[in-house]
Amino acid sequence: MDQQTKNVSSITTLTTGFILFKKFMNILVSNLSSNVIDEDLKKLFSVYGEVSFIVVVRDRKTGRSKGNAFVEMPQGVQGEQAILGLHKMEMDGTIISVEEILYKAGEFNN
Repeated sequence: MDQQTKNVSSITTLTTGFILFKKFMNILVSNLSSNVIDEDLKKLFSVYGEVSFIVVVRDRKTGRSKGNAFVEMPQGVQGEQAILGLHKMEMDGTIISVEEILYKAGEFNN
């Protein structure tokens, strides 16, 4: 008998009763104020769990923020909690958008 899987958010349940948790969640944060720096976001996301990577996208010439950032959290469940808790939150005078980055199959030679 084949093991069937059912995806529920970041939790995958096998018919055998085991629960597998999605690892590494890549998150896009948009509509950031130009004053926000990496450390600000690290403090914000660290409340929800470990942050393995974070970078605010900056203009090469001016060094100013382009209003977006990428965050990677090694535990998918913690990443989901961060998204639920931070999406549409006010930060430094703007309402930020926080969402999971979903890659298409083969987009990066996966």
